[in-house]
Amino acid sequence: MTEITQGASAVAGSNGEGWNVTDASYWNDQMRTDFLRTMRRWTTSLAIVGLLVTGFTPSVEAATSDGHVIGSLRMSPGTAVTVTVARAGLPMSGRVVFKPEHGREKVLRVGTSGQFNVTLREGVYTAFGGGTGWFPNCRGNAGKSFRIVAGHTLKVVVWCVAL
Repeated sequence: MTEITQGASAVAGSNGEGWNVTDASYWNDQMRTDFLRTMRRWTTSLAIVGLLVTGFTPSVEAATSDGHVIGSLRMSPGTAVTVTVARAGLPMSGRVVFKPEHGREKVLRVGTSGQFNVTLREGVYTAFGGGTGWFPNCRGNAGKSFRIVAGHTLKVVVWCVAL
């Protein structure tokens, strides 16, 4: 039997790349290529799974230890207006501060609508704030502390009273 290792692609039994398919080195090269291709696919698959599991999902603790606060910064203009206006208050811009029992306080800027919303860690907080010249004389929840519960939304109104 004549062994043809490299030659024209028109050779009978050739794979079209100039290698004879009956040649042992062709099968060694083919098996190595198939093995490397399979290993690259497994490595890529494992890397993608690893990224999806660790890199793209939020931690369970972060998702379950936060509460949401919505509210407004309002001014009650005192006795010179109607009872309805005094109860509803007027929105004002300024700052609102959420001070936890432990840890750092969170300061929010509030626009002219007076509305704010913030996500806070679970815990006990006190809210205060005010506009220019009022800060920090306005109290939320009448100056009493309140509890943020994970997964829940709490409404807080920070009131400034003008007398």
